Amino acid sequence: MTTKRILKLVGAFREMGYDDDPAAPSLVDVRGKRNPGHKAEVVAYLRKGKAFSFSPGPLRDYFDDSQYVGSHTMRTDGTYLWPDFVAGYVERHDVELPADFERHMEAAGWRLPEAVDIATLQHPKRPT
Repeated sequence: MTTKRILKLVGAFREMGYDDDPAAPSLVDVRGKRNPGHKAEVVAYLRKGKAFSFSPGPLRDYFDDSQYVGSHTMRTDGTYLWPDFVAGYVERHDVELPADFERHMEAAGWRLPEAVDIATLQHPKRPT
């Protein structure tokens, strides 16, 4: 049996349904906190992530119910895993992401790997 690499989950905000995880950050608390540098590159990187699990249907913006922010589709670069909606929150509301994730994207030159083999990756386990 091959061991799968466990992905690092980012963007699991309490307000977006991750409230069963006591360590989940608050979307409200990270709004407007991100450094403005490389915002366009971060948003593009997030949007180009490979779909890890597909969840169709638009998701309304937590801060502006008249707008859509993305979906619950999970995306990955082979190291990190994030909900599709994270790109919309970074773009519209300057949501701060973990510093290690931003450094990871920058170290990759804001480019995702050419090939990501989903079959070798595992969703991180969330606390029960």
